[in-house]
Amino acid sequence: MGRGRYGFALLTAALLTAALTIAGTATVAAPAQAGPPSRPPAGPALLRPRSQDLNSVYCTASTTCWAVGFKETSKHAAVNQIVRWNGRKWTAVSAPSPGGTKMNAFSELFAVRCTSASNCWAVGIYQGAQSQLAQTLHWNGSKWAQVSIPEPGGTHEGQVTDLIDVACTSANDCWAVGEYGARGIGSVVGHNFAIRWTGKKWFKVKAPNPAGTKQNDVNSLDAVRCTSIKDCWAGGTAGVEAGAGIQLDEMLHWNGTKWSQADVPSPAGFMVGAFNEINGLSCTSASDCWAIGSYGGGSVSDETFLNMALHWNGHKWTQAMTPNPDGTGSNDSNVLNGVSCSAANNCWAVGTFGTISVSNSSKGEALHWKGSTWTKAKAPNPGGTAGGDQNSYNSVRCVSAKDCWIVGFSRNGSNPDLDLTLHWNSTKWSVQPSN
Repeated sequence: MGRGRYGFALLTAALLTAALTIAGTATVAAPAQAGPPSRPPAGPALLRPRSQDLNSVYCTASTTCWAVGFKETSKHAAVNQIVRWNGRKWTAVSAPSPGGTKMNAFSELFAVRCTSASNCWAVGIYQGAQSQLAQTLHWNGSKWAQVSIPEPGGTHEGQVTDLIDVACTSANDCWAVGEYGARGIGSVVGHNFAIRWTGKKWFKVKAPNPAGTKQNDVNSLDAVRCTSIKDCWAGGTAGVEAGAGIQLDEMLHWNGTKWSQADVPSPAGFMVGAFNEINGLSCTSASDCWAIGSYGGGSVSDETFLNMALHWNGHKWTQAMTPNPDGTGSNDSNVLNGVSCSAANNCWAVGTFGTISVSNSSKGEALHWKGSTWTKAKAPNPGGTAGGDQNSYNSVRCVSAKDCWIVGFSRNGSNPDLDLTLHWNSTKWSVQPSN
């Protein structure tokens, strides 16, 4: 994954051959890159003692919201974290962690969606005995429980299955997307992964793989949204992990019968070393959707990443201009991780920005769409803004134009990661502690 926290470190596409022809060379000389450092990769070796992060938030009402992620226990295990907003405060809710709770065990949730206060799904990953597996948890109004799913990546050493996002049109119709395949030294194969819930069980649905399915071809879906049972979008990135590569945006569309590849811009272009990735989606109707992420590239010592916002008007996807608060120069990094629209003229896109490999610091960014342009809004950075301080806005959800939540993590210097929860009251973003 370009965001670096999931199963594969992508670099790009089955379109590589054509792109190399355009570039006028038959070899790949530039060093490999895995995309902008939007937030730390997941994994036990990278956890700080007592760290906890939130990756996704969803609300069914102003008094009922869920946020999910991970937290590290005193036994140095990363376990699923789920917290709930009741209109007054955030409180922790018990949830299973299929990776276990022993030292170095690992479970993490990446997305949560609800159709009602008594029906929610959360998806993510966990570490099995030899392989990385996907997980789905279900809320029935009383408790969270794990539900079995297909694991096409298998359970052998080096096999990977991830679920990154989930969306529902009703209690009996949900989609979860991610990737699966094999990961080893000098060899990676990644396939798009889409599963569907029909009210009784999850089953795998065939999805195109724009990058191909040969060795070092990698396809990954990071986001999914539906406007109806016959209209869904799934976005991510597709490429080949070999040499420098070219990482391209990918977009798939569900028409009620099958998933098919759709045309979508890749603003960084098709030259060797280019990077494009869709991280989030939001739709208010079949003719109004936003896809956000980042694009850029360059060499390892001279990379630039810019915010990306793409709009669907019912006929085609086009790029919209966005601010880049870190700048657009050498080693500047701007990444959008999530987007939520309460109406066609009211959307928020959130992420993080910070110069690469300079001060190892980052700030959260919140961009506001009011119907004509994206503008940067003022938002808190509770982790601080000095060298080494980290702030990342990972997800946003709006109940209305006057009621939105951002979740992520903040870190002051060498201290542990802490949950970050911000609330929008129609006037400003303010910190609302989650514990």
